[in-house]
Amino acid sequence: MSKRSRPRDVSVSTPSRCHQCGSTDQKKVGNRMYQEYSGETNEGEPFTHIVRQRVQCGYCGQIRIDRILENYPDSPPEEE
Repeated sequence: MSKRSRPRDVSVSTPSRCHQCGSTDQKKVGNRMYQEYSGETNEGEPFTHIVRQRVQCGYCGQIRIDRILENYPDSPPEEE
């Protein structure tokens, strides 16, 4: 039986890097997906949502899903 654990090390302040080439340049590809989940980051900052964003590397074109921890006291903002 598996235990539910905290999200792995995620740093909110540093931009994500491409796994293939290491570039931080990116283009938005898909909508943001919000999941209600509260806790604290490794830096001790509170968060209320895990946000997943599909992005494409601006250098090599590799597509990845970035995971961002964000704090929304009421609810996430509306998509434009």
